[in-house]
Amino acid sequence: SGIYSEAPRNQGFGRTVAINNVGTSIAIAGPQISGSPMTDIPLEWRGQTFTRTVNGAVYTYDWNPSTLSWDQFGNKIVGDHYYSNLGFDLDLNDDGSVLAVSAPTPAYYFPSGYVAVYDRSGSNWSLKGSKIYGSGDANGRFGFSISLNSAGDRLAISAPLASYSGIQVTGAHY
Repeated sequence: SGIYSEAPRNQGFGRTVAINNVGTSIAIAGPQISGSPMTDIPLEWRGQTFTRTVNGAVYTYDWNPSTLSWDQFGNKIVGDHYYSNLGFDLDLNDDGSVLAVSAPTPAYYFPSGYVAVYDRSGSNWSLKGSKIYGSGDANGRFGFSISLNSAGDRLAISAPLASYSGIQVTGAHY
């Protein structure tokens, strides 16, 4: 059976997907999905006020062999500030118990982008440690691409437009 978004059209649902090694868990992101875990923050631009946010969201599903369908696991994970574009990239470890998601787009409060890693905890996801923020380079696109190893205990993060001491370099990987 198919998996369909609750978000309106043109918000990027399915832009990035990941599936665990045995094919029983899937993560689907919509980095342009609007909405906030808090009240939407009004934005002013050229004298107009907007309340649309582009936080991004990630949904996870487990295969149900009894119904031959995908059942949503846990709550959706939503970017914590506007224009974070959470879910620009994501990855699951081999057994689907660890999920990494990125938000590389510069945003108002966190200009360098961030990556968050989550563990399955009961019937939901719980943040593993703290979010990982870029070095502060507003244009570095920290988290543009991410990859977990099979166990989910190592993470590679790219920042393809990073600069060092104001000098443009060819990017950085962490």
